[in-house]
Amino acid sequence: MSLVIETDNLTKTFDSRIAVNRLSLQVQAGDVFGFLGQNGAGKSTTIRLLLGLVKPSSGRVSLLGHNLPQHREQALRKVGAIVEAPAFYENLTGLENLKIFSSLTGTVRPPRYREVLRWVHLSGRENDKVRVYSHGMRQRLGLAQALLPQPALLILDEPTDGLDPQGIREIRQLLVELAHQQGLTILLSSHLLHEVERICNRIAIIDQGRLLYQGTVQSLLEHDVQFRIRTDRIEQAFQFLARDLKLPVFRNGKEHLYLKLPEADIAAVNHSLVSQGFQVYEISRHASSLEDIYFRLTT
Repeated sequence: MSLVIETDNLTKTFDSRIAVNRLSLQVQAGDVFGFLGQNGAGKSTTIRLLLGLVKPSSGRVSLLGHNLPQHREQALRKVGAIVEAPAFYENLTGLENLKIFSSLTGTVRPPRYREVLRWVHLSGRENDKVRVYSHGMRQRLGLAQALLPQPALLILDEPTDGLDPQGIREIRQLLVELAHQQGLTILLSSHLLHEVERICNRIAIIDQGRLLYQGTVQSLLEHDVQFRIRTDRIEQAFQFLARDLKLPVFRNGKEHLYLKLPEADIAAVNHSLVSQGFQVYEISRHASSLEDIYFRLTT
């Protein structure tokens, strides 16, 4: 396993407030990694720690095999990032903005500008002044800027913030393309849980600076699968499953029961119900969404 980001007991305090609390993250090469948490949970502080913009109070940060802050220059050489909303010179063109930003971070050959503009679907608009760009175009220009140094890692803090549904869809498709076609590792902080569920293979959820979950999206969702049951005598079926079979069953409304069991055990449950004279109208697999699980963990 090749780790692109690794933190070990990373902690940051501001006066008496703990913003990041002994956080240990592992982002693997090729991940599209969702970084989730409520406002104030410590996501933006963690991203600033990863980029060397603030120093940790304790703990360790490693990017692409280089420790921060000791080797910050080497660590960030292959990192592109968007922290908060990207800012540009309004009266300059998109291409002129890219040239100015690249001059601050290192030499970029002219073909690279056209290349990144093509990747973010701004070809043909690079000579328009940024003041006429839509919010979505500005976000894509920010991505183009982050891609200039040919990064191996992209760190994006709320890249779809303020976008309409079309803009969100464009950014989502663009991130998938960058991950699959360019082989980038992406750490993505977002509040749009349904988007994270669609594009991320691994996630971390934090709350009050502490790690609540880290792992694959698939494992989290599969761990939370339930089976919905509808029978002719719902109350008696509930009593039978809970009292006689001692199964983890609960009610949700007047018509359905829910069981959290391995799929292999459901056939036996159905057989038991039928043997006791219940008419089973429905047994269906009911998987929670990432949003459902997220709110259970953080509230």
